Amino acid sequence: ARCRAFVFPGEDEFGITAVEAQAAGAPVIAYGSGGVTESVIGANGRASAADATGIFFEHQSTDALVAAVREFETLEFHSDVLRRNAARFHGEQFRRGMRASVDRVLAKPESR
Repeated sequence: ARCRAFVFPGEDEFGITAVEAQAAGAPVIAYGSGGVTESVIGANGRASAADATGIFFEHQSTDALVAAVREFETLEFHSDVLRRNAARFHGEQFRRGMRASVDRVLAKPESR
């Protein structure tokens, strides 16, 4: 929670550690592939990072990571935005979404 950023250089199906970092108020510097692209809102190339929760780099190389860290240093992230984004993945939020999806399917008339 006291780090300046969480660095996630790997590729994962979901990337729960990136969500946990955001929940703790830490922005994410991540390799832009896999599940992390669903849980992190990238600030790349934006004039403002007001609604962003991290930054992506395109290649798993030292140069790409260094460039991402340099870009990160020019941005300001807001812990309330980070925590709100992480809340999308809370268990209760998942249950509500799953219930709503099942209800939609059940409410559709059967087509034959």
